Amino acid sequence: MDHIPWEFRSKKGTRTGKGNLNQDVCLQFSNTNISCFAVLDGHGRDGFQVAHFVADLLKEKLVERTKYTAFVLSDLAPLFKEIDLELCERGLKGGTTIACILFQHQTKTIVANAGDSHIVLIRNGKAHRLTATHNTTNDQERVRIESNGGEIRNNRVSGSHQVTRGFGDHHLKSYIISEPCVIEVDIGDLDRYLILGSDGVSNLIVIYKSDITNTTNIVLGWIKRPRSRRYSSEILAVLLAGSVNTAI
Repeated sequence: MDHIPWEFRSKKGTRTGKGNLNQDVCLQFSNTNISCFAVLDGHGRDGFQVAHFVADLLKEKLVERTKYTAFVLSDLAPLFKEIDLELCERGLKGGTTIACILFQHQTKTIVANAGDSHIVLIRNGKAHRLTATHNTTNDQERVRIESNGGEIRNNRVSGSHQVTRGFGDHHLKSYIISEPCVIEVDIGDLDRYLILGSDGVSNLIVIYKSDITNTTNIVLGWIKRPRSRRYSSEILAVLLAGSVNTAI
């Protein structure tokens, strides 16, 4: 794969009760067959270890599976489940969300997320969110959980987590599933940026009471010129810059 210009920024939030460790992880790797960018937002006691384990295993499996053939849309959900099962065997406490992009030669770009980390495409000057919000604010997720015998208490799954998809959290695995939302995207000449962000980026929408395009402009400015402003949530953002399609 040709070089894809990118920038990365991470900032720990000020919310109490999260300890001193920023549990966000950025994954980026490229070889002759594939380029992968991902953000993972860990949570719980071992959230940092969980996010790193998932990132490392995702890289290992993607490299192996793209040696001789292209990766296709339908491959991703089984791969996420496989990683989640291996994570379960580690006995770690906690979980992680993920948002990822896979670039390959001669194929459409694959975009996926599980949880409330998101990917935004800047096309012709407008922001378009490409991912789904998997948490208890999503009515479809609430219905899925409750139809499987789960309970939403205090806007959290079993009173514990607001996120409804991701890796880990195996004591709630009947409800917090690893199955991602996956789509294919045609990247064209009008596409200027792709932004991957943890839920801290999404929370800026609330902070600034703005629409997604204005919020994305704020994030772009923050990535390029990090400021000292403190946010309650951890913020992780990866910016794929330039005319993205020229690097594919």
